[in-house]
Amino acid sequence: MKCSHLALRPVVSYGAEAWTLTKKEQALLIFERKIFRRMYGPKYENGEWKSRTNWELEEMSKGENIVK
Repeated sequence: MKCSHLALRPVVSYGAEAWTLTKKEQALLIFERKIFRRMYGPKYENGEWKSRTNWELEEMSKGENIVK
């Protein structure tokens, strides 16, 4: 996880100086979840593929996020 945080922070925060703090934080969290969904991929459950929920992604990343 540390590697993804190091790689994502500069990319995500580029040009974000003009955002308000709460909007910036929300956008960063949304982007982070999008990247985690691609990294972890969907899960196979009960015979069908499902996208991971925000709660599952938070559990898998041990509650760490790029906003902290």
